[in-house]
Amino acid sequence: MNWEIDRNLRVVGYTDESGHIVVPSALEIFDLEFDGVQLLKAPSLARPSSELTELRFQTTFAPFEFKLKNLGHGVELRLSAKGIPEDELSEFPTFDQVVVGTSWYACSVPEIQAWVAELGAQGISLNSSLEVSQVVWLLNKWDVPVFSEIEGTEYQEAFSSTGSLAIDSNLLEFPMFDYQVDGAMFLVRNAFAGLGGILADEMGLGKTLQVIYLLAHVRQAKPGSTALVVVLSSTLSNWERELQKFAPQLDFVVHSGSRRSGDPAYLTEFDVILTSYDLLQRDRYLFESLRLEVVVLDEAQSIKNDEAKRTIAAKSLNKVAAFAVTGTPIETSLTDLWSIIDFVSPGLLGDFGEFTYEYPDEHEAARRLSRKVAPLTIRRKISDVSESLPPRIDSDVPVRLSPSMVREYEALRSSEAMPLVKMQLLRSYCASATKTNSALVFRDVPKLQRLGELLESIFANRSKAIIFAPFQLTIDLIAEMVAKHFPSVFLGVADGRVSPASRQNLIDDFTAALGAGALVLNPKAAGVGLNIQAANYVIHFSPEWNPAVVAQASARSHRRGQTKTVFVYNMFYEDTVEELMMSRLTERRELAEQGLSEFSSGPNESDLLAALALNPGRKGTDEPG
Repeated sequence: MNWEIDRNLRVVGYTDESGHIVVPSALEIFDLEFDGVQLLKAPSLARPSSELTELRFQTTFAPFEFKLKNLGHGVELRLSAKGIPEDELSEFPTFDQVVVGTSWYACSVPEIQAWVAELGAQGISLNSSLEVSQVVWLLNKWDVPVFSEIEGTEYQEAFSSTGSLAIDSNLLEFPMFDYQVDGAMFLVRNAFAGLGGILADEMGLGKTLQVIYLLAHVRQAKPGSTALVVVLSSTLSNWERELQKFAPQLDFVVHSGSRRSGDPAYLTEFDVILTSYDLLQRDRYLFESLRLEVVVLDEAQSIKNDEAKRTIAAKSLNKVAAFAVTGTPIETSLTDLWSIIDFVSPGLLGDFGEFTYEYPDEHEAARRLSRKVAPLTIRRKISDVSESLPPRIDSDVPVRLSPSMVREYEALRSSEAMPLVKMQLLRSYCASATKTNSALVFRDVPKLQRLGELLESIFANRSKAIIFAPFQLTIDLIAEMVAKHFPSVFLGVADGRVSPASRQNLIDDFTAALGAGALVLNPKAAGVGLNIQAANYVIHFSPEWNPAVVAQASARSHRRGQTKTVFVYNMFYEDTVEELMMSRLTERRELAEQGLSEFSSGPNESDLLAALALNPGRKGTDEPG
């Protein structure tokens, strides 16, 4: 009687005296191999390893590992043993032993039978193409770990090659780029799977158009259904225009102002309801009473605070599929993404406590989380689709403080104020937003003088510029300088003092104006959701701690519809808190490009110490010329 390996069954057995193959149990083989109690009671059998010298008999149960594999034409579930990925199993073992590669293992038949039953209940089998809903279940709802290194875009490419969904170019009055077609089909595919998702394209890539395609597709496929789109108040009028322009067949109502209704039956007569976060919160119980086919939250970072009233209102909606649209799904912490996913797919990542334990604000946790939510997320960067947009050229513009400003800066730096207060005072001073220097004339503030030089060149070419500044005093000072030195150019100002509706009117006037022009904007009040392609020069007068704020502001110009090269200038004072902010901004931007963040939108303790250590007087100063 000799030992043999049956490669088809993946087992070890022996031939008995009649020539039949006998497959002993794992326990019997184990006892023979490792001098157990000899349950086999077959003294004529040698130790298995003495004849099967190519096999290593292991003393542990088979370390099975499930993996998702992207084959280009679909995603499949594969089974192998850890450390032996090259030998995948085509089916589950039917015996309590298994040969994988050059190793023999015992395995638990009850455990395998449980896996088969659980997977079968979801319609999943090994080595067969999976639906996106099945992938989401495997990664997030099955108790068995499933490993995946597939990125979000790879999932979408694989899923796009399966199924019967196809783009209908007749649904929009405007053609989409290829990457927008992919994004639109991602939205449609997930909507009809009842899954929802996150459209997380970088700012400027035309997320609105992709969402409008989804709305048009839902109307066509499910007539009589209603979708809800929730946007920032400042972008309400822009969304209204885009819907009218790109999908005039959509019958939509704007739930705002005099058009606000308290009648659920009236609202559900429309294909689309368009409203703001403020009104969603205020009219929460009205919206809760609606049955909505699709809910879309634009600028969905607005619900990153799970305890905020607007977040609670959004999560209470009765919806079939929910979508979050945001270029910055993670702004300050991984919990930002938890809150958004909890809206898109409630309970998918567990409750808040479980999530914070499993995913602390660390890079490795962020990478694991990214793999978990990849099937529900699609994100493209401008660099990925650069052929669809004109070039963007970013330049740093360092400026030296004047001697008088160095003395005033040093006086603030050496004051008795608390470190955080002191740092904020220094930042305000550098932005020309303190009473100390707000009264200075143009030529006495080097950064203002340098801004004037940049604008002179821009206006000479009859071009338009957007200038972002963080404080009202700074905005007023810049506007005063532009009005005084360039009286013939169009000038507009928008910050928290300007209503959202007036901001859109201002942008329309800016776009229509002939020749040169400048808009002076606050990046937080007017740096999100607005399209300002009439300008191809963007100037950040002062740095921000959060790269998302800067990226969103710059994307007002560098976006779909822009035909010119966009120039972005980042101004800062050397050897001051602003130079440190620029350094930190670069570091955080690099992390953000990986889908991560440094989990802080403001300065940390080390930033404060580093900022207060900078001394602009060490290198000497240049008199403004």
